[in-house]
Amino acid sequence: MIDLTLIVLAALIIGGQLVCILAGVEAWPFSCYPMFAERLSPNEVEVFRVAVRRATGEMFWWAPPFPGLLSDFDALLAHTLATMEDDEEVGRERLSSLMAEILRLVRLDGDPDNPERIYVVRRTVEKTESGTFRFHNQTILVYG
Repeated sequence: MIDLTLIVLAALIIGGQLVCILAGVEAWPFSCYPMFAERLSPNEVEVFRVAVRRATGEMFWWAPPFPGLLSDFDALLAHTLATMEDDEEVGRERLSSLMAEILRLVRLDGDPDNPERIYVVRRTVEKTESGTFRFHNQTILVYG
């Protein structure tokens, strides 16, 4: 005979999962993905990316060997830009060292043409009335 406590526990877990599914939310402990705990509209998404220009004039998006570096870069740059609002000198020092580190990593990636310039680009997206997405790129920093 199955214990009543076990049945109640199973009902709570299954019920919790069902509520999350029906409500369309990701809620702990019914989801192990806290980054999806809230929904964002496309207009709320903002990321920073690095574009590299080679001496030949060719430009490409930098794709580091470890994808986690992009999200780390996003967080560091956002924090640095916020710091610049409070203390411009400290923010500029942090920004300079961050850009020097990115330049070092780009060169370590084995790019045969040494990068001539690095551009930090703020990328945003908007959903049009027709349901398609339009991407906007705004260069916020040029280094090198």
